[in-house]
Amino acid sequence: MKHIAKTTRLVAAVGVFVGFSAPATAQDFKQLWSDCVNVSNVEPVEIAIASCTAIINLGRESPENLAKAYFNRGSLHGDNKDYSQALVDLTESIRINPQFADTFYNRGNIYRKQKEIVLSIADYNEAIRLKPTHAPAFTNRGNSYRDLKYFDQAISDYSAAIATGARIAESFHNRGLVFMDQQKFLQAIPDFDQAIIINPKYTKAYYNRGNSYFRIAKFAEALSNFDQSLKLDPQNPDVFYDRALLYLTLSDWAAALNDFDASLKILPNAPDAIYGRGLALVRLGKKTEGQAEMAAAIKAQPNIKQKFATSGLVP
Repeated sequence: MKHIAKTTRLVAAVGVFVGFSAPATAQDFKQLWSDCVNVSNVEPVEIAIASCTAIINLGRESPENLAKAYFNRGSLHGDNKDYSQALVDLTESIRINPQFADTFYNRGNIYRKQKEIVLSIADYNEAIRLKPTHAPAFTNRGNSYRDLKYFDQAISDYSAAIATGARIAESFHNRGLVFMDQQKFLQAIPDFDQAIIINPKYTKAYYNRGNSYFRIAKFAEALSNFDQSLKLDPQNPDVFYDRALLYLTLSDWAAALNDFDASLKILPNAPDAIYGRGLALVRLGKKTEGQAEMAAAIKAQPNIKQKFATSGLVP
């Protein structure tokens, strides 16, 4: 699932560079802050982290700016997937100054990456308390509620993010996912529409809109969305797989076989795709080869035959 995980960075207060000399000149110190903030990721993350560390170790900053340095370093560690160190730094930033909404937000993101869902919700709660219009915090708290299958709370949070006017594509997209979870495909489609309007290259929105159309038997619309998703991301095995299922439903056995092959090329040995490929081969008259593939898939995943049969897809 797509979630808002992009970290923010905090710049030191205006005037912080005045009066700093040894061991760094004012200009050097300004460069340290520039590298620590690392807008647009200009510097390698290691240099940015080292710059934040240098600022912290100088021991000359105000509490507010020291909290910002820890915040930035923690966020950089998070970007670098060093989640343990990220938590240490973000927690220290909160200890020094517990009034930064984004510090709680970024720590919530780290907790969520570590599957600490309840802790992530607690931090998103605090981010929202400090900044009631924090749309990304609403969106990611919605993601955490969806992880817990608290669908009503998730929808409420996505709707709150949308109500801020922030126009975050993921807020619409992920609300659409919850509607899909609830089998409410007609409600999901307009949310995917909005996500695509905001971000016309949102490949997952096309994919999930395609699946929603597929589930309500609007096959032409489903095919069009799968095609667009693959145009944007031709290496997604799931889209090839689901388009193959659509082709099976449409009795286009050759097209289904091609898509199962494409899915397996990207994700080899996937039992679902192997079974589907076998089914397509049987329908194309290659019964022995197809049945062998289906048998191999059933051995790997015993309930797979029933899964296909539930969708009306039988040899």
